[in-house]
This record gives sequence, structure tokens and C-alpha cells, in this order.
Amino acid sequence: MRAGRTEQTVFALSVLGRIKEERKYTLTPLSEACGAAVLTGSGQTVISAGNLTEQTDDGCYYVFYRAMNRMAAARGEALAVTLNMIMPEGTDQDELKGQIDRLASLAKMWNIDVADVRSGVSSNVLHTIFSVTCIGRLAEEYVPPVNAAGLSVIMTKYAGCEGTSILAHNKYETLRERFSRNYLEEAAALKEAVPAVRDAQAAVSCGAAAAMFAAGEGGILSALWDLSAGLSVGFEIDLRAVPVRQETVEICEALSLNPYGLHAGGSLLILTDEEEKVIAGLENAGIPCAVIGRTRSDQKKLLRSGEAVQCMNRPSKDALLAINE
Repeated sequence: MRAGRTEQTVFALSVLGRIKEERKYTLTPLSEACGAAVLTGSGQTVISAGNLTEQTDDGCYYVFYRAMNRMAAARGEALAVTLNMIMPEGTDQDELKGQIDRLASLAKMWNIDVADVRSGVSSNVLHTIFSVTCIGRLAEEYVPPVNAAGLSVIMTKYAGCEGTSILAHNKYETLRERFSRNYLEEAAALKEAVPAVRDAQAAVSCGAAAAMFAAGEGGILSALWDLSAGLSVGFEIDLRAVPVRQETVEICEALSLNPYGLHAGGSLLILTDEEEKVIAGLENAGIPCAVIGRTRSDQKKLLRSGEAVQCMNRPSKDALLAINE
């Protein structure tokens, strides 16, 4: 299998096709688009997991928000996080202390607990791998997926922000040949747009969000593909309506990457039949957003750019992974 997320066809056959037992406690369906699991028992619990495999200077931050964003998109309220961390041989103890301090500061910022930490060292890894699980409760009663055809698709923030911030660090020397130091510092600062918890809270508070999906690995294109698979709908998206920062465009151009396929952590896709209400709620919260298309009742996945319309191909691996080959 290729690096990165398991391909959808492989996932359907090797994962979904092999879990056939009746699910006694899990309310959410298992699918490519399932970013969090809602469990029922004495109460209701949302569990969301995120993993980081890219080498970067602040891995704990990125993986923390990958989990938090998925929790928020599932309308969950985070209560605690757990961390599993595997470090390469020779890692200094101060590095471990620094990562734990980072996790503790992030948890304090959101007033949640660090419920558990497990760490270890392995000769089989070249850089630290993090896995964060976010545990919480539903902010409201669980509602099964709706008939999602014919809904507006609203996107928050900008495509590729997380990937741009990581590239600005990982490929600094290469990019420095073309861009100024200040420009790359501004690109790296796009990591501040990675948290999407406020996005989800604003969408929920307006009462008009039918479904939400946290974008991530594979960029906006993969998020749309997963949305389609998870809700059994198609879509028609206007690529010219997808917000992209100039830093992302220029860095992707310099590295021959597709900005729509670059890690899009921080962006939320919101489905609604009351787009004006959702947009007003997001804008009142100071969150940039745009209507980028609509869902369809068939399975067609159409991308429009001006007068040109094409069927979307299965997304390739995230640009962060492709560039490291």
C-alpha cells in the first residue's frame, strides 16, 4: 500500500468489509467520512483520533488539533485527550519534556484534561510519531446522517493552511531561494488557522448545519471525496470559489504541488439548506467562509472552473507525502 491514508477502495474491502458484527454501542456508521465515533451506554461519548507522520517542528500541536477538529465537526465537546508517542533512538529527554509541556499547554487552553500519556522509543522510526485521542460528550442529541442531496457546501478558512505551514518549515532552505524570510514566516504562521473548533461551534450555534466534516490529509479534494462516500451523494464544486491564500498558491507553485490536495487542517466543510444563516453565524464569529458548491442526488463528483466541468478523479496522496518521495 502507498504511504498516507489507506486508499478508499482498499479501506472498503479490507476494513469496512471485514467488520460485519452488529454494533452494540456505536451510533455512528463506520465509513471513510467518519471522523469520530458516538457511543451510547450510560451516556454518550465522542471519541476522535488523529495521527501525525509528517516530520515538523511542532507535531504535537498539529495532531492535537486534528483530533479536536474531528471532535468538533461531530458536534462534540472535548473533555480530555490521550497521547501515544513513539520516538526514535537517541531522542533527548528534554525533547520528551518539551512535547509533554506542549500538550499540557494546549489542553489548558481548551480547559480539558490530559487523561493519559504513553511514550516509547523505537529503532523502527526516524522521527517522532504522535497519536492523540480526544474524548468528550455530545453538545446536543445525536442525529443520524440526513438526506444530504441538494445542500449548499460551505467551506471555512482557506485550502491547504496546515500543509503550507508545514512546508514553510520542512522546505525552508529550498523555498528560501525564491521567497524572503518574512514571507516564509508569514506562511509558517498559517498554523494559527489550523484549529477549527470555533468554526464548528459557530456553525452549530446558528442551528442550520445539516452535517460537518473536518478537512485534513489529502486536502479539500479528499474531504469532498470522503463526504460523498459517507453520505452517498455527489457534488458539483466551483474550484474558483474555493478560498486559497496567496502563500499557499505560490509555495505550491514553487514545489509543483496541487494546493487543493495539500493538507487542509483548519478548514471545515458544512452542508446546509440555509446558507445565508450559516454564513452570517460564521462571519459574526470572525471566521472566513465561502459557498463552494452543492451536493447532488446522484454519485457524480463534478469540478467546475469557469465554463469547464470535469469529473473528479480519485484523490492522490497528500502533497506533503508526495514531495518527500
